[in-house]
Amino acid sequence: MQDKPNWAKKPFSELTHIDYMNVIWSAPIHPQGKYLLNYYSTRYNFTTRENCFARIDTIARETGWSRGTVITWKKYLKALGWISVTHRPDTSDYVNVRIGEADPKIFIQEDSAPEITHEQARFDTDFLSDESSNNE
Repeated sequence: MQDKPNWAKKPFSELTHIDYMNVIWSAPIHPQGKYLLNYYSTRYNFTTRENCFARIDTIARETGWSRGTVITWKKYLKALGWISVTHRPDTSDYVNVRIGEADPKIFIQEDSAPEITHEQARFDTDFLSDESSNNE
């Protein structure tokens, strides 16, 4: 059995919203799918694991996309297992975010820089000593 890629190693049940965003941005899926998944994840409750919901028209208005674009990329995410959808007639669908499969048509080159945790980033003050920020 093949090891999971770095972006999918942590169990979904342990992910915070920030962890999940890191998974999304490093996952080999189409950028449009990432944007829609980002939208869903901002409305998903990572504490209680409750579904998010928004009508297609609401998502289109808030993202600046057409209804057709939202529907296309929603189907894409569902096909790859990044969302599960419970359809509710005449109202918004329930959408549950998850970690899906890679899109075999997308290739992402791994970054060689070491990853840092959210905790480490909170205390990263290197930018304070950046020479370019001095007004000399």
